[in-house]
Amino acid sequence: MTDCKSTPITLVINRKGCLLSAGIPFVIFKYINSFMKEIVYNNIPDFSEIVEENDYKEVHFICVNRGIHPCAYVICDPLFLKKHVTDGGYIAGISVHGGITYTGEINKLKGLDDHTGVCFGWDYGHYNDWAGYWSDEENLMAGQKKWNTADIIYECHKAIDQYLELLEKDAKLDPVQGPMLTKEILKDLGFHSIFENTKGDDESAFQKMGIYEGNKWRIYIDLQSPSLSYARNQSPRRKYEGSILTLDELKMVIDLLDIPEDIDMLVKKSQ
Repeated sequence: MTDCKSTPITLVINRKGCLLSAGIPFVIFKYINSFMKEIVYNNIPDFSEIVEENDYKEVHFICVNRGIHPCAYVICDPLFLKKHVTDGGYIAGISVHGGITYTGEINKLKGLDDHTGVCFGWDYGHYNDWAGYWSDEENLMAGQKKWNTADIIYECHKAIDQYLELLEKDAKLDPVQGPMLTKEILKDLGFHSIFENTKGDDESAFQKMGIYEGNKWRIYIDLQSPSLSYARNQSPRRKYEGSILTLDELKMVIDLLDIPEDIDMLVKKSQ
């Protein structure tokens, strides 16, 4: 008897149970009950539609149809962008279709103003990509590739795998900078399992949470206000969630979020 080795394949199935695409990567995943929509190319000005939004390995990703072409975005750690993004917007170690074309606040992107966090993203509007401003006949004659939602989901998964690999390398290679975060320091800074501060009818709130995981602290900060944002000159709501090890890293988060000076002073006093 011949010893046959099975090859793992990737299957993407819609909510009706129809096979949308198949490849030969590493995992099998199904989107039977997901929000996934198919991409309909068009030339409508300012068109934007989320065709899929989900998590992969606890990292959030969004696939957007811009009409003339689709785009993809991966929510990431702000400290990761600060460390890895070059002046030209390039991220060494992350290879995506056409290269990274956006890094920054996700709520600055068309159709994603209700989202929070920072991201890196790319698009499918390059040479040999299907163009919504061309007719189907023109695209076919030019041999353009028509990307579907399942294709882009798979590419998001590959990008996230690369992102997580870089985070793992960072954790191994980076020397510890500054004093280590401790439970006592975080307690002095107002971090609790959950903390809310509301005054009367004002719905403004500042929430902070710190959970110890391994040798790092999982930090969650939420700044919000219905009228005047705590995060000055920024959107009405700012969030940070990520694992950090030192007080210097926490200071970097404070700088990124533009947290009010009184909170910043607490960090300085804790040094």
